[in-house]
Amino acid sequence: MAKEYVVIYDYNQKRSKLTSLIEWMERGDYFRFIRNAEKEMKGCVTEMKACFSEVRVINADVRASWYICTPLLDQDI
Repeated sequence: MAKEYVVIYDYNQKRSKLTSLIEWMERGDYFRFIRNAEKEMKGCVTEMKACFSEVRVINADVRASWYICTPLLDQDI
């Protein structure tokens, strides 16, 4: 498990129409996830424990963001 940060680079809500079409064709859960990315990542659960104590969203580009996640430490659980 990461000790300091988990960094995720992904689309934000301003993704291109082509990206939206491809995501729609995949029929995944992407649209619900990206609308609530910070909340979704904070609500992450693995091995019956929460994953992150904090999630910061930084717009890195017009269509993408950095999601900086602080993992919960064992003493935080």
